[in-house]
Amino acid sequence: MDFAVRMRNALIASTRGYFATTSDVIVSEYDVAYYSGEDFFDRKHRLNVHYHASPAAPPATSPTEEDQSPPTEEPSGDELRPKPKKLPVVVFIHGGGWKRGDRNYIFDAYNNFGKAIAAEGFVVVVPSYRLSIAVDGGVQHPKHWVKDNIGRYNGDEDMIFLSGHSAGGHLAALLALDTHYMADVGLEPELVKGVVGICGVYDLVTGYTRFLLRNLYLADAFGHDQAVLREASPVHHARSNAPPFMLFNAAMDFGLEDDSLRLRAELAARDGSVAHRSFPGTDHGSIIGLGPAWGRPYAPLVRETCAWLNKQIAAITDDRETKNDLRTEDEEQKQQRAEADEGEGSPAEAHEGSRSEADVMVLRAYGWE
Repeated sequence: MDFAVRMRNALIASTRGYFATTSDVIVSEYDVAYYSGEDFFDRKHRLNVHYHASPAAPPATSPTEEDQSPPTEEPSGDELRPKPKKLPVVVFIHGGGWKRGDRNYIFDAYNNFGKAIAAEGFVVVVPSYRLSIAVDGGVQHPKHWVKDNIGRYNGDEDMIFLSGHSAGGHLAALLALDTHYMADVGLEPELVKGVVGICGVYDLVTGYTRFLLRNLYLADAFGHDQAVLREASPVHHARSNAPPFMLFNAAMDFGLEDDSLRLRAELAARDGSVAHRSFPGTDHGSIIGLGPAWGRPYAPLVRETCAWLNKQIAAITDDRETKNDLRTEDEEQKQQRAEADEGEGSPAEAHEGSRSEADVMVLRAYGWE
């Protein structure tokens, strides 16, 4: 499925040029290239990164020659300063019906949502991707970007979440559930620690039966082949070991709440961790900052997204600490057993220590000692 491949490639590319802006809270780097081949100048091969402008945040520029000078004998204050804690990463995929829009869409709504999440202590990546129409050139397969480069923004490459709105919600869910997209480029499906779907399209087969969705979006993007539509539907890739899902919907959402409920049912049937929430008084655009919202994402959506993400992070962190404690305990027990064995000595040595003086004299007399 080309769109998921394109979106995956936005996650796994190499960095080139960018420009950065800084507010009181957020550093934003725009136009970071994630492909270096002949289509390098394609604006769809760019992404934006938003992260917290705190003392823990890394500088927006590359190291200078002075920064790279040999270390002195005495460590500087900077060297003695504790390393900042890495921040969890959210890759937010924009919507647009697979045929329009990009990371810098009208009112800058997608970046504003990313900045709002970043302000709560996350590194947020907002990529563009090639769309279904008016596209020249093939799908690109650049190297790993988020996994290999997010550390320069103080992001934790082992704590990556996916999110997306509308068509972007579909792509986020498909990347997380259909494991071949990650496997094809050597990434483990476990790279994705959770998914926040916002008004996503998760069942293309059922969606095809809706006149407007079929004729305005699905037919152009996916064609009419039912097998293709099924293969591209996240509901048909639900699996028992899927990452946790949080599914949000607007109150007026073109019937897409049914998609969320269907995906929730499929994941829950496989003992998956999945939750759903609908926001009264919102529509498909206003929930993310489009239309009358003028670029302002719905505050309760931001708040509940961060709350859910933090809950998952706490669970993952607790699990890691438990495993580390068990590993440490096992190593300590092995060390104690080794020390005990060394203290007791070998059986022969133990037997030697138990001989009486008379036994030793007899053994020596017969030449057995």
